[in-house]
Amino acid sequence: MSVIHIVEVGAYIVMFALSMWALTAVRFDKLCFTSNPQKVRLLLILLSFALSYLATQFLFSLTIYR
Repeated sequence: MSVIHIVEVGAYIVMFALSMWALTAVRFDKLCFTSNPQKVRLLLILLSFALSYLATQFLFSLTIYR
């Protein structure tokens, strides 16, 4: 495993934590008309994965790693 792969995995983890933190500011329980809070949490986690993937891909497209 090279250093670039370790940096990439670290960037994914950091971006996931940042996107999870940022998305907790949005009140998804008010936006989603469901009585099941597990579905709202699952939506938050899936959106965090998607946002962290996009942010990391954008970050690496600006650098010399790709």
